[in-house]
Amino acid sequence: MNRLILCLLIAGICISCRPEPTYEFILPSIISDHMVLQQQQTVPLWGWTAPNTAVRLSADWRDQSLSTTTDHNGRWQIDLPTPAAGGPYSLTIEADTTIKIRDVMVGEVWLCSGQSNMEMTLSGYPNEPIEGGEAAIANADAAGIRYFNVPRNAVAFPQRNSDAEWVLSSPKTAKRFSAIAYFYARKLHDDMNVPVGIIDATWGGTPVRAWTSIEKLAEFEEFAEDIRNLSKFTAAGRTELGRYEQNLEAWLREVGYQNENNPGSKGKWMAETVTPEGWQDTQQPALWQSMFGDYYTGVVWVRRSIELPADLDDAGWVLELGPIDEMDDTWVNGQHIGRHDRVPDWTRPRRYPIPGGLLKSGRNTIAVRTLNTFGGGGLYGEPEQLRLLAADGSSIPLAGTWQYRIELDLADFPKMPTSPQSAVQNAPAFLYNGMINPVAGYGLRGFLWYQGESDVGRAGMYGRLFPAMIRDWRDKWKDRQLPFYFVQIAPYDYGPGAQSQRLREAQLKTLWLPYTGMAVTTDLGLPKNIHPPYKKQIADRLYRWALADVYDKPTVVSGPLYRAMSIEGSSIRLEFDHAESGLAATDGVLRGFEIAGADKEFQPARARIDGQTIVVSHPQISKPWGVRFGWSNLPDTNLINREGLPASPFRTYDDDFEAEIQRDEPL
Repeated sequence: MNRLILCLLIAGICISCRPEPTYEFILPSIISDHMVLQQQQTVPLWGWTAPNTAVRLSADWRDQSLSTTTDHNGRWQIDLPTPAAGGPYSLTIEADTTIKIRDVMVGEVWLCSGQSNMEMTLSGYPNEPIEGGEAAIANADAAGIRYFNVPRNAVAFPQRNSDAEWVLSSPKTAKRFSAIAYFYARKLHDDMNVPVGIIDATWGGTPVRAWTSIEKLAEFEEFAEDIRNLSKFTAAGRTELGRYEQNLEAWLREVGYQNENNPGSKGKWMAETVTPEGWQDTQQPALWQSMFGDYYTGVVWVRRSIELPADLDDAGWVLELGPIDEMDDTWVNGQHIGRHDRVPDWTRPRRYPIPGGLLKSGRNTIAVRTLNTFGGGGLYGEPEQLRLLAADGSSIPLAGTWQYRIELDLADFPKMPTSPQSAVQNAPAFLYNGMINPVAGYGLRGFLWYQGESDVGRAGMYGRLFPAMIRDWRDKWKDRQLPFYFVQIAPYDYGPGAQSQRLREAQLKTLWLPYTGMAVTTDLGLPKNIHPPYKKQIADRLYRWALADVYDKPTVVSGPLYRAMSIEGSSIRLEFDHAESGLAATDGVLRGFEIAGADKEFQPARARIDGQTIVVSHPQISKPWGVRFGWSNLPDTNLINREGLPASPFRTYDDDFEAEIQRDEPL
């Protein structure tokens, strides 16, 4: 037989014998039990399975099902009309298999995003409590409020899904909710008597460029090189990460962390019984920062012994420790059961299966060796995350009194190698790719945003990029009218030379974009704390915009916002929006106004209220040129409207003379 024909026959047999690819029927995590669908909209639902597969969706409130067919990539989408607020409902989605989604509510859905002030939970940060946070947590039983927390994920390319779930509000769960998001949702839930869904996509210390898609960034020349480098990122990143991990391993050997002769290993600190000498009591979970009063880098052990019942079924147990900052080795009864040995693992909750037969009736000992090289350190999850979980779903809580002992202090050792991923969350588009894209298109009423502190040195760029990001998100949701309400950054001492007032101005000017609103916070800042505790007041101010614009409830949405000026002899008259009910000073005479003449040298000004306007002057300036108000990192202002809402800082001129020009910091 001709050799060519024989080869073709063999190839054909091989192809015909090749197994068909298998496909899972997958839904994004946001489309799952307990979700909230936006009421009275046509909301998209989507997922993936084999290409050219018929998909059918039915909902409790509909008599007829809806259907479609997956595309060549296996993706499908069905646009589902929703009723007025109510529930619980169930959805059934059928393809090769059937998925039933239970306890679905229909109500109001808002996406909350930004950096640490939006991320800050009702529990607050160490030594930074939320005003009213404890009371809010204690009274958080509200099954109509559901929370979907998108996990931190910074990646070079858009992701289609995230590892998260919808959680019902309760005193146990709400302590991990964004404080602003919770206060906003609670007010909306109670006022309107509707279910509320909050999608939280936040990451502290991040710039606006990280939250903007590559498609939008491509419109800015400044990001051209970043976009060109994306194609190289994966390979280069792997090489750099491999080099870093080699350096890290060598460093850990140098400081004795991986040395078997370290005090913990030599002293058998993981054993069931150890000499109590040198061990001290500590409450766990707790950051080392709270244990030691300051940031601490080193190796610390924590131990706890528990009594288990005589009729113990020792199969199928799991030890859950919550997240640990940063690395750990963990033992049960002297046997090693798990390890996380990479710095980026600091956000990962630890979940270690316990081998059958290891647990026993009576005394059992858990030992955790932790390494921290930066930041807070230690077991920092919620108390309910620290537990022994049985196969039947029951659990034994482990939060409470443990013992700790310091093994190694890193203060005297050379600095640890820097991870190439340590600031990847700041890279252009990385947070959009990992945290916004997975939920893009999910039915919403609007967005809430609190960010800008990380861009204080780039106000010029922010003034262009922030409005572009808003348009970007609206385009991704295919709705140019989606409300976008944001918080103007609060006063804070950013240090010599900083001009956070320019960032506030960039935010103020973003209000030219339709369907936006801004909560002013000049009265809520703290000079030495970038995280104001007054999150309820901020949520209330955001809610005012929604109340008037979205829910058609007439209300004053803002404090005075500068509109126009006119020169009247030696004075300047200022006009404001949101001053219809009149203007006032919170105490004494008006503060925070400055005026300049032709020399453009500003002087503290006299300011008086005249109806709905302010008249500003200075005895030595006969020909005034311009006015500015609250133009400082720490503005001392007291202008409000009759509703008690503060005025935003402003100036009556633009950057049109050299003394006012400040170059942006490098991207």
